[in-house]
Amino acid sequence: MNRTRSIPPQNRQGSALVLSLVFIAVFAALAAALHTVAGSNIQLADNYRRADTTRRSAESGLEVIRYWLSRVDMSGKIAPGERFDHLASTFQSQLTAAGITNIVPVVSGSTITISNVPLLSSAGQSFSAVLTKIDNDNVRLDVTGCYGSLSRTIHSNFVFGETANTVFDYGVVSKGPLSLQGSVDVNGINVNIESNAYIESLDTLLALSIGGSSEIGGECQDRQS
Repeated sequence: MNRTRSIPPQNRQGSALVLSLVFIAVFAALAAALHTVAGSNIQLADNYRRADTTRRSAESGLEVIRYWLSRVDMSGKIAPGERFDHLASTFQSQLTAAGITNIVPVVSGSTITISNVPLLSSAGQSFSAVLTKIDNDNVRLDVTGCYGSLSRTIHSNFVFGETANTVFDYGVVSKGPLSLQGSVDVNGINVNIESNAYIESLDTLLALSIGGSSEIGGECQDRQS
């Protein structure tokens, strides 16, 4: 008759401890892996944020320079070869008249350099710009945005354009007072706006005088000294 031998309980002591240590090691390794992945994602997100902030600094600088350039007007009598010099002097005059002191153009030959214009000093955001004369009709603008140790540069080209005098936007233009007497009608051929009147009255406060049944179909703009 065979008998079944049982293993004494003391021979199985410690197996639960081994299994516990195995599970602890697995979970510790999983936690470490998750921590590493989370840290990498945070670093990646911060890199994207820094790069995006740097790009926005460059775009902000582009809009600032473009705004001031749009305020530069020059006569059509200026020779093409003198346009860039006129642009430089007028650009500086516009900034001075507006009391802008943090944008300082430095002219050297065919370039205008603007260095270190702060956008948000506490965060280290700034931009710099360089205007370069390509030829008599074209100017290249390079704007570099900075955020900490990062920088991004945006390039843009500007072309000198000619526009008609705004005097042609009016049906009646007078350099001096305008007087209408009797039955005088000033109307546009198609719509009333075509009969707008522009009166430049520099020497007298009476710019427009209408008597009788006279009328102007459009609007009247008066420029006085």
